[in-house]
Amino acid sequence: MCQIQFVMSNELANDCIANFTQLLEEGSQMNDDATGVFGERFTWKIGKAYEDFKKGKVSSLKEYMNEYGTNWLVGHNRLATQGSEKENANNHPFENDTCVVVHNGILNNDDSLAKLYSLEYKAETDSAIVPELVQMFIKDGEDEINAIKRTAELIGGSYSIFIMMKESKRLFYFKNSGTSFHLMRVTDDNDNVSVYGSTSRSQLEDIGYIKTNGLFEDDLYKRRSFGKPQSGTIYEIVYKGDMAVSEVDTFEPMVSQSKNWGSSWGNTSKWNYTGGAYYGDDGAGYSYSSFDELDDGVILDEDMEEAFEDCIREINYMESADDRTDVIGTLSGKIIDYHDKSQNLTVRNVPKDVGTLISSHLNAKEWYSTDTNMECANYTVQYKEIRGMITDGLIYKTQGGE
Repeated sequence: MCQIQFVMSNELANDCIANFTQLLEEGSQMNDDATGVFGERFTWKIGKAYEDFKKGKVSSLKEYMNEYGTNWLVGHNRLATQGSEKENANNHPFENDTCVVVHNGILNNDDSLAKLYSLEYKAETDSAIVPELVQMFIKDGEDEINAIKRTAELIGGSYSIFIMMKESKRLFYFKNSGTSFHLMRVTDDNDNVSVYGSTSRSQLEDIGYIKTNGLFEDDLYKRRSFGKPQSGTIYEIVYKGDMAVSEVDTFEPMVSQSKNWGSSWGNTSKWNYTGGAYYGDDGAGYSYSSFDELDDGVILDEDMEEAFEDCIREINYMESADDRTDVIGTLSGKIIDYHDKSQNLTVRNVPKDVGTLISSHLNAKEWYSTDTNMECANYTVQYKEIRGMITDGLIYKTQGGE
């Protein structure tokens, strides 16, 4: 997925900003679709990886951070799983009149929440629902912490979230078990204290080290300690005084409501493949004819689940004839989320051999998350690719095997 970077210090001097941009640069090597930063008085984002910035852009961003003055910075390295990074409205941070948010993870109920509460916003990214929910609860009379708590208990999927409330300038963080985040507190030789944060602990460990000969390492800091925020806890991050990261409330993360492959059709024993037709246990046949013969060839979003299943069956049929790759059997039990607003779906923890087939036929995008098996990957498929596979004349299901 994405990465979040963080720094906080009583005096956010050049060395802290240099360390922060080092985190941004390292994070952008795998998460290279967009970069975003926000502080107490500004937000900034661009649809490009930080490591691809030209020198002038790097200098401009550093000047921007210094100009507006802040004691902390939150950064985001985006790997786009929903919403094109070419539209800057889809990139982090997301903000409204109430708050500013960055999110790592993927939410699976943003569409349903937007419809339920009649929330309208431009971004197609799942993350954009978070500031809208918080603002809704604030307008309903909730205080800041309760607004965050109610939001955290509504959203489903995986999330690691920083949120700044604009009126109070208070900065909060919360997560569920589907993501990781690490904090590091350091003290330098002048007894200045700073706190850094990153999705990647190894990136934090690189800060402040001088590698002498590839074997020995000298730590520039007098002291450093690590902390890991817990799922279901809301933390407030306070820069004044002792650089505190304190628990202010708890919440109950939602149990995932993602659809599970195999719940309706993922059992390969249901399907036999003969001459391009599919025969179920009851003997009913399903064959494929040109979609052009049917009305105007439009697939509504509510039919997308069935359309994707048909594409997967056809991929299974084409590929199994050569190497017996069981695409349907492999996908059985996998998590799938449909995102109508961003017009795509995501499938989790797919073995890479099957993922490669999905990518080759449906131009799927490969990405990883903290809960991804080492031999697997996650894949995002655009609805337009599913429509294209069908309307190109490959498949449309007609009962009877004719």
